[in-house]
Amino acid sequence: MITSGNCCVWRIKFPSVDLHTEVSAALRVTLPPVLLEQVLANVILNAAQAGATHLWIIAERIENGVSIVLQDNAGGNR
Repeated sequence: MITSGNCCVWRIKFPSVDLHTEVSAALRVTLPPVLLEQVLANVILNAAQAGATHLWIIAERIENGVSIVLQDNAGGNR
């Protein structure tokens, strides 16, 4: 995920994008990590290509699972 050894690849490709995260270290999801990594990599890529300079990833526990909110400042549709 973002905290793995692959975390800095996006910084090399898109140094102008600041990634802000609010994720509890105790938060767990039950899916293969590679799937979550691919989704996050695609979101970072899309945001950077759209001109974003900031990307926020906020994950929190909700009643029946985990909520992951992604937001950028590229100005596109929600």
